[in-house]
Amino acid sequence: MKSLLIKLLLAAAAYGLWTWNADLARVEAEARQASNRVGRLVDPSERDAMRVAAVTVTSGAGQSWMYARVDGLWRCLDAGRTVADEAAIAGLVDAILRAEGVARTDDPSRFGDYGIGTPDGWTVTLHGSEVLTRPDKDVQLELAIGLPVEGLDGCFVRRADRDVVWAIDTDPRSALDEHPEGQPPLLDHGVMPAVWPGQGIRLDKIQVDRVDGVRFQLDLREEEISPDDMQRGLSPWKWWMLRPDVEAVECHPMLATAYTVFLRQCEWAEVVPPDKANTVGLELPTARVLLVTSDEKVTQLVFGAVLADGRVPMFNSFSNQVVLLDESTASLLTPSADQLLPGTPTNLWDLALHR
Repeated sequence: MKSLLIKLLLAAAAYGLWTWNADLARVEAEARQASNRVGRLVDPSERDAMRVAAVTVTSGAGQSWMYARVDGLWRCLDAGRTVADEAAIAGLVDAILRAEGVARTDDPSRFGDYGIGTPDGWTVTLHGSEVLTRPDKDVQLELAIGLPVEGLDGCFVRRADRDVVWAIDTDPRSALDEHPEGQPPLLDHGVMPAVWPGQGIRLDKIQVDRVDGVRFQLDLREEEISPDDMQRGLSPWKWWMLRPDVEAVECHPMLATAYTVFLRQCEWAEVVPPDKANTVGLELPTARVLLVTSDEKVTQLVFGAVLADGRVPMFNSFSNQVVLLDESTASLLTPSADQLLPGTPTNLWDLALHR
């Protein structure tokens, strides 16, 4: 704890909250005072009693977004129930509940110097399970987040129930600052949310069915390999292609792997609001992709025709949302059979992932 105190005090000095020609006696007095107020932002007993069921994030400009688990997934309720980044939300909550730090000031006139209550700040509110039924929204904790502590992975914060600004050793604002302009923070931008298909669950089958007649299935099969091959790093798992009236053939391993990696990592361009989902042409699909996992659950991706702006609508049954994709992304998700077989000169999925 003492080393933490020293780091925070030195970082605050480097940040410029103290000037180098500051009176030494005053600096030492502040350090002694702060040393009496070093500790956890949230007491362990208080933290253990919390059951966080929803999170509200409010920007310095006053715009708010609430996140809660709906239909098994964390979603932003103020953005058409768009799937949220579960890991980012968990990291945000953990950074708050496990923070340690130093009390910097209890002078309200100085709060703004630390970014508290300014347009650059954030406010995070943690709610309990009765958030939608209680008049007070079952608030467990409300925290104003100010500026980063320069030179340290931390920031300045103030609990709503305490008139003290703290310098803490975690940085909850990092998850809030990193998001595309014009979109809420903490969204999962993946075509397939990061929580899919689930821990320990494997993608076993992929079916591609296009209106132009392209139709095939990819099966993941485990084959016996020699100990020497295992030592060389060869995988016993191989993707095989099945087509109507055609003998099964092994896919090119690099191409099949790149396709499945792209499927997990590619991103949507925009989420279609639920009240407009029926207006983007999905009633006449141009392609369907079925994803079957090792727990025998099926996810369906339904693609519409290219819109006037060059983007492609897609419905995902796992996330239960309609998104717009770049045309190139939609094309790579609905390939022809030849693109996955030996002899294909270019790995388009690998190029897309590394551009």
